[in-house]
Amino acid sequence: MLRQPRISVQLAVPLVAALVSLVPAVSAAQVGAPPATWTSVSIGDVGKPGSAAQNNGVWTLTGSGRDIWGTDDSFQYMYRNNGTEAGHLIVRIDDIQNTNAFAKAGLMMRASLDADAPAIILDVRPGGYVEWMARSGTEGEMSYLGGMQVTLPVWLQLSWDARGGTVANVVGSVSQDHVNWTAVGPAVPFELPRTYNVGVAVTSHDQAQLTTVHADGLSLLPSSWWTDDVGYSRWAGNATMASSSDNFAITAQGAGGDIWGTADSFQFVHDGPITSAHYAVIYRIVSVDNTSAFAKGGVMIRDGLATDAASVVLDAKPDGNVEFMARLCAGCATTYVGGASLTFPFYLSLTRDGAVFTAAIYKQDPTSAIAVGSVNVPMDRPFPGFAVTSHDPNRVTTAVFDNPAR
Repeated sequence: MLRQPRISVQLAVPLVAALVSLVPAVSAAQVGAPPATWTSVSIGDVGKPGSAAQNNGVWTLTGSGRDIWGTDDSFQYMYRNNGTEAGHLIVRIDDIQNTNAFAKAGLMMRASLDADAPAIILDVRPGGYVEWMARSGTEGEMSYLGGMQVTLPVWLQLSWDARGGTVANVVGSVSQDHVNWTAVGPAVPFELPRTYNVGVAVTSHDQAQLTTVHADGLSLLPSSWWTDDVGYSRWAGNATMASSSDNFAITAQGAGGDIWGTADSFQFVHDGPITSAHYAVIYRIVSVDNTSAFAKGGVMIRDGLATDAASVVLDAKPDGNVEFMARLCAGCATTYVGGASLTFPFYLSLTRDGAVFTAAIYKQDPTSAIAVGSVNVPMDRPFPGFAVTSHDPNRVTTAVFDNPAR
């Protein structure tokens, strides 16, 4: 199994994290087709093939199919291959067309694309009933494990952990607010192949017609990572982290007004709070969509998730201009500390020594780094991660980060 990303280390140790192959961004020209990270296929005898298209981070998914039940399934599956030992998959189902009371859409983990493959699904039906089901072996019967009534839109989450073995305990949970989560049923043991499939399943329960589903916030992350929309954004942000033995890549989408002033509005893809006073966040930024000249993507360390939290951010705009900015205290106005410029891709280096944060950028060789600035910002619970804002709450910007082995 593959290692999980780390962005926190002692300064005495150079940070070259084990990260993954580059995932292409979704540009304006690609709207209407699934980005390279996700693939849509029909599983089993569906009757009518389905589709998947994304616009401003919102997925429009269609699928027919007999059902996800019995010894084999018939549905549309938007998926990607995964090989990590631990992680979580999240989506918000906004609505589902009522072609049948047993039509459904939700998150699925699957051993293969065979119709009778072992699988786990957490789905919601048009009436708002959530089902938690699993097939433990090839050609086995799908088992109903639990359910509950919710109100659409609803967030669904699959989380799993097989570190130290090959069997993952998978938990299915739901949330109405992306903050408070409730497990739907018992954790389910699932034998993980070396690579397996995770994604969103849709079935109409009627092979003669398609069901249409709208979903957003679709994110695939390591177990300790999370995505949060800080401040107002019309569209939910999302992130996909893909890993291999020598690289780790992050494709993040976010709207938001900006990271500036006394309060921010952006998508924050972050790890849990870190306790070490000496650590570094060093990743390569590959691209930022040009939704605005002031759109930006970068590395951030933030004292909590409040809109006005103390923070430091080293970001790049679509033209390659770099900003190092800081909010020195909660509620303070953001300060521009320094800037520079490089052509994509290039590394963003943000290090902390006590309350002192230092920023630099470089193309390949850290010994040739360009110093961007240094600032003192006391923090009690710093969260490290990646920030993306479109500078327009009504549009989504995509930023791509990676850190290939050198």
